[in-house]
Amino acid sequence: FTARKQVLKVPKLGAKAYEQAAGFLRVPESKQILDNTGVHPESYDAAEKLLVLCGYKLQDVADGKLSELPKRAEAFGMEVVYYSTSGTGHCKEWPSISLGELMRTSDVISIHAPYNERTAGLIGAGELAMMKPSAIIVNMGRGGIVDEAALAEVIDNDLIGGAALDVFTKEPLPGDSPLLRTRHPEKLRFTPHTAWASTEALTRLVNCIADNIRAEMGL
Repeated sequence: FTARKQVLKVPKLGAKAYEQAAGFLRVPESKQILDNTGVHPESYDAAEKLLVLCGYKLQDVADGKLSELPKRAEAFGMEVVYYSTSGTGHCKEWPSISLGELMRTSDVISIHAPYNERTAGLIGAGELAMMKPSAIIVNMGRGGIVDEAALAEVIDNDLIGGAALDVFTKEPLPGDSPLLRTRHPEKLRFTPHTAWASTEALTRLVNCIADNIRAEMGL
């Protein structure tokens, strides 16, 4: 008997869940959508502001291959542009711009890029300083793309609208992370690298693994 090893993938696992999570998490002001605080009696007297996305500019940081997120953003009336970390814009449906222009002109920046030599530390203190005071940054890509210490500093100094992160440089997020010690925690939303894990995605994962096993065994 000869053992044979082969790595089989489940492509685009949780892609739609990531897109939906990006849609909700990119609006830190809309906490009432994300939890139950908005239905408490006292909330009716002091309701939190809800960001209306129509007319805002969504700027996607991706590897040149865009997901369905831009189409979903356009459904909210948002203008969509993107920056390709690979240097090659495979998508012709939306305009590709430079990173500097993206940081300066965006209302919402949504990151969906892999971690590699081109994206490591891509969004640092200099890039974050370019953002509008009202702008929001969302990282659904990989930890290490955004400099977490620099992000904590701009949040601390109330220089941007907010940030939502599903991925971190170290996971689980260490207790001494500067992101957990900011003066404006209300500007941050975190999920523990679980934005992909919808019920549908988990079901698809199990089914695809089973299909891969059956295919390898000739069943």
